[in-house]
Amino acid sequence: MFPIPAKKHLLAGLALAAAVSGLLTAPATAREAQALGQCTVSASNPMHTGNYVWAEAPWNCSLLPPDGGAKTYVNLYRDGTLVKTAEFWQNGAFNNVYSTGIPCIGGTHTYQVRTHGWDSDHISYDAWSQEISLGC
Repeated sequence: MFPIPAKKHLLAGLALAAAVSGLLTAPATAREAQALGQCTVSASNPMHTGNYVWAEAPWNCSLLPPDGGAKTYVNLYRDGTLVKTAEFWQNGAFNNVYSTGIPCIGGTHTYQVRTHGWDSDHISYDAWSQEISLGC
C-alpha cells in the first residue's frame, strides 16, 4: 500500500485529472439571461406583427475583448417543429438584438424562440423563450 502522503498526492492528482477532464468535455451553458463567460443571452417571446411572427434574441457581449467575437443562432419553432434558423457572427464587444421572422399561416399555432451559440473563448450559450399561442 502507499504511504499516507503519497496516497494523498495520488488521490489529489486523480481528482484534479477528473476535474480537468470534465471541463474539457462538458460545455458551459447559459439559460434565460444568465451571464456565463463574457455574454448574457436571452430569448424573447415570439411576437405577431403584421403578417409575420418574429423571433428576437438579445445578446450582450460587451465584455468581449476587441479580438473576440460570438457566433449566434436564432431559431423559431411552430407547433414544436423548427421552421426558421438565422445565423449571425459579430466581432469584438457588442450588445445586439438578433431577429428573424416567418410569414403567418392561418389559424392559431404555438411558437417558441431558441437562441444558442458560443463566444471566442468556446463558452456555449443557450436560452429558450416561453411557448406561446399566436393567431394570424
